[in-house]
Amino acid sequence: MSMIAAMLLVPAVFTFTPDFSVAMEERKFEQARILMEQRLAADPNDGKGIAMKTRLFFAGVIQADEDTLTDALEACIDANPDAFECHLALGEMYGREASSGGMMRGMMLADDILERFQDAVRIQPKNLQARNNLQSFYLAAPGIAGGGRDKADANYEAFAALEPGLAPLLKVSMLMRDQKQAEAEKILTELPDQTDPSVRQLHAGALTILAFERINGKDLDSGRRVGALLSERYPRLPFGLIAIGRVELEGGDAKLAAEKLEQALAMDPNCGANYRLGLAYEKLGRVDDARKQYQSFVAVESRKGLPIFKEAQARLKAIGKS
Repeated sequence: MSMIAAMLLVPAVFTFTPDFSVAMEERKFEQARILMEQRLAADPNDGKGIAMKTRLFFAGVIQADEDTLTDALEACIDANPDAFECHLALGEMYGREASSGGMMRGMMLADDILERFQDAVRIQPKNLQARNNLQSFYLAAPGIAGGGRDKADANYEAFAALEPGLAPLLKVSMLMRDQKQAEAEKILTELPDQTDPSVRQLHAGALTILAFERINGKDLDSGRRVGALLSERYPRLPFGLIAIGRVELEGGDAKLAAEKLEQALAMDPNCGANYRLGLAYEKLGRVDDARKQYQSFVAVESRKGLPIFKEAQARLKAIGKS
């Protein structure tokens, strides 16, 4: 399901404590980890604490057993059926499993994913993150699995009636699905600066997806423009640099591409730019450096579900013969 990949790109902020949300946005991961551990030390069953742990796991900051984490989220909901953060986090955990388990596993988990996101919306109907996750499911899942454009439209209309100022951001996913990227870019460009971390996260995530869609569609000028906007509005995130690096790489400037991708990795070593940097190094004749980047990319277990994981493995195998 493509919606899973989109959601995992920038996982949910949820309704965390403000200090945790700020630490995550500013990429102060060690500080965020300490805040999570302090919360769970006080109460191992605390819903917000478990959801924080899930967020850090998604971000690659901590290692965790996925089954154990899923069990903890399920227990959280059993103990408190209105634990919003646990519903949202568990839906994304199921989504993660669905995205890596193939079409059959995705279909088997569809009901569970949908139920969790619907419950999150029921508990906090004005929450943009919950609405967005539900929207993503409706747009990506087939009707037999509970999806459908009519349901996505109804979800959007219901949210627009409650939060008209934020509704355009929810509409972006529908516009991009309809290949109306120019309209989506207009909304994202004109959205005023936000203070709510969950809104900022979704805005940044939508800009990231749009930039990569433009690049994948070979519209490099648009990809560069959206990537630059992303870097300008969210300078602590590496994704704008990655987008620009990809533009330069596909445009033939491997040297400038390497510079941008190196900056992204310096900002966040876990951002996944290693594969493209390896390609740039290969073009520059830096074979040993390219090999190291490919090795770093495939060493991360959570990337196995990504389409470019096999590409990176293939490049590593090919470069090993050179």
